[in-house]
Amino acid sequence: MPDDSISPYSFDEDSAEHYLFLGAIITIVTDGSATDGSLTVTEIDAPPRYENNLHTHPPNELFYVLDGEMMMYVDQQPYHLTPGMTGFIPANRPHGFRVVGETPLHVLAIFAPAGMADFFRDVGTPVQTREIPDYHGPTEEELERMAVVSPKHDMKRLGPLPPP
Repeated sequence: MPDDSISPYSFDEDSAEHYLFLGAIITIVTDGSATDGSLTVTEIDAPPRYENNLHTHPPNELFYVLDGEMMMYVDQQPYHLTPGMTGFIPANRPHGFRVVGETPLHVLAIFAPAGMADFFRDVGTPVQTREIPDYHGPTEEELERMAVVSPKHDMKRLGPLPPP
């Protein structure tokens, strides 16, 4: 039986929010306010050599690679994902990813239940476009914001990714 309490929506580029987040662009396509807390949908545009660190968070996470390549780590185990491939990370499992090769990564990232959009808003810097800047790693200001807001979102930072 359908849930009539949740309204269907259509999302487009005009309704998306873009954030510079640790050197990548996170586009929030939809968040829990539009999905009754069910999920958050984002697109990640990351430059070559980008990597985040190992971390955990309460929502499950699913990646669908649209362009580029990534090495996803879950419990220290590497998974090489290329266009058309999907990677799934269960809630609260240590994970992270690194862009592989010289092509920027474009990946759809879905979190369920919702909640990660507010973390990206709290840490990231709003930007107007999805243009990926030159990558120089995260700024000290971003790392400081992340340290302050991570506990609020039950995000745990666990250190660097395994070496390539």
